[in-house]
Amino acid sequence: MTNFKLINLSEKKRWNNLLENSYHFAGNTWEYSKLQSIITGNKTFLLTFDHKDKKFFCPFNIKKKNKVEYIFTPQGYTGFNLAIDLNIFNKLIKFFKYKNYLTAYITLNPLIDSLGQEKQLNLKKKNISYVIDLNLTDKNIQSNYKNNIKKNINISVEKNFIIKEYSDLCFLELKEIYLDSLKRFGMSKGFECDKKFISFLFKNYESKICLLALKDDVIYSSSIFILGTDTAEYFINISLPGYNYLSSYLIDKSYKFLRKKGIKKLNLGGSVKKKPGIEQFKKSFRSDEHNFYYLKKVIDKIKYHKLCVEGDIFPTFKMK
Repeated sequence: MTNFKLINLSEKKRWNNLLENSYHFAGNTWEYSKLQSIITGNKTFLLTFDHKDKKFFCPFNIKKKNKVEYIFTPQGYTGFNLAIDLNIFNKLIKFFKYKNYLTAYITLNPLIDSLGQEKQLNLKKKNISYVIDLNLTDKNIQSNYKNNIKKNINISVEKNFIIKEYSDLCFLELKEIYLDSLKRFGMSKGFECDKKFISFLFKNYESKICLLALKDDVIYSSSIFILGTDTAEYFINISLPGYNYLSSYLIDKSYKFLRKKGIKKLNLGGSVKKKPGIEQFKKSFRSDEHNFYYLKKVIDKIKYHKLCVEGDIFPTFKMK
């Protein structure tokens, strides 16, 4: 039987030691899960096992309701660090059954090639991720940009904005901009939670690149890219009102910084619920399109059916 192990979020050193010599994505890191736990308060752990001389791992959250537990991958581009097949999936579900989880919801990182696994694992398409190949030259990447991206970059250049990496001296100024932006865009989780989130992101999150767009030493926009072994994710951008066009310039200028860190692919992400303009913006870079899949499984069908009849079930799944 596959030897599954669980690493709790409190075991930072053990979590980091596992990832240090293993291929991983930004969403697999302890830092990412810690940041998500600040937002959600969910119980989090890293599930890991070896299979055919390869080390697999994936962060999971657990919620409890009506004395039953539900397991699911955290929000964002997490999932396993390597492709899983039907054999691994069946062993995983068997382990979840042993742990008495009611249902499981697992996302697959879009940077993993899932070709041929869609039917085998009954994968469902969540959305599309737009991925920039940094093996290409800047000139080749830029030649694909739509006119709106080119226009945004031209405006940024004409207005003499410069791009610099974040330093601790900028923290207080950035903190106020982020607090205001989170509230303005309806992303705030409450003042104290927002402060804790921003403080951890800037002071404790090491696997990132933070770029600033400045003019006359004033910060007008900032973008953060979180890092895996050789891939990165466009995590967040904030801008002062009227300066959203700088996000295009920040992404365009990020390539050289990311390459210095050994990054080969940049995942811009995909759609955001009720914000179609964000996907259109990412799509305008005309990068590679990767399907973002998920799979879900009712583990204890008898107990699940009983809860459905009682009308008190979280989350709602179709029986499979």
